[in-house]
Amino acid sequence: MGQFHVGEVIVKQPGLVPGQNIMTCVTGRKFCIKQFYYNMCGTLILPYMFIIDLMSRLFHYGMLWLLTVFFVKSSHCQSVSGKIQYVIDNNLAFDDDDGLYTMYFNQYESYFFNSTMPAKGSIVETGANNYMFKDGDIDGRPTYKNLKEQQSEQKHHIVTKKYLCIIIDTLPALKWKLLNEFKKISQFDAQKATCIYGGRVIDAWFTPQIPVSNGPYRLQGLPGMILEATSRDGKINVAFHSLSYDTSYHAQILPLTKKFNYEPLDYKTYITKKKAIEKRLILESQAEGWEWKPIRQEMDYQVEKHYFTP
Repeated sequence: MGQFHVGEVIVKQPGLVPGQNIMTCVTGRKFCIKQFYYNMCGTLILPYMFIIDLMSRLFHYGMLWLLTVFFVKSSHCQSVSGKIQYVIDNNLAFDDDDGLYTMYFNQYESYFFNSTMPAKGSIVETGANNYMFKDGDIDGRPTYKNLKEQQSEQKHHIVTKKYLCIIIDTLPALKWKLLNEFKKISQFDAQKATCIYGGRVIDAWFTPQIPVSNGPYRLQGLPGMILEATSRDGKINVAFHSLSYDTSYHAQILPLTKKFNYEPLDYKTYITKKKAIEKRLILESQAEGWEWKPIRQEMDYQVEKHYFTP
């Protein structure tokens, strides 16, 4: 009969040889009852080392459980997607940017588009004998943002709708200044911040209660979701409409380059192609006895001034 010392307890077990690991009774996550050790009186003895090891394993599995719960919850939070809607009433030159906008978002990505824009443009009456052309877009002029990669993708056209494209660019580095002004927007506590965006001074109201650093258009970078945004020149007016959460929204958050077959262009290439097409259209129109002219740069029709028409 072998003898093995554990702490101050001497245990005897038939077939146990000196130096044999007494913890061979532990097999994975189950404990072999038949290899517990008995003293001469038949009383069950739990050696000190066994107790220590048991406590260590329980702590280990307990921590694993806590970590599992933590990571599952963290993963769940990142997988939950939201839908925020804005009412936009801008005062830009062509006045075709207004309507109800929808932005699907998660922690790092968003898909923003005009959900009420008609698929095709039309001529509308704006007063007595006054008419104007309101543009349309079947996709609602979408903008995709990836905050982790600091990249945006916007659907646009090169001069005319004949040349549709997706402009891939770096998100603007906005230098926000947080102000000591607060107000309630719907059920959210909001704080005011200001920055220069696209050549305009923007006042925005954001809420940390939606802990996502995102907002309409290419606005982002605040410690919470932007609910309202206005420009001090009166041209941009964005108001909060509604918010909802649903895991099914995640399927709507796709880069434009994966959702559409339009030509992807980086911003520099877009500008180069734009100038080449404009030159060709001018020459072609002159050959026909008239002159085509591009949109004048001084016309204020873009959210970001001179972005599409530098």
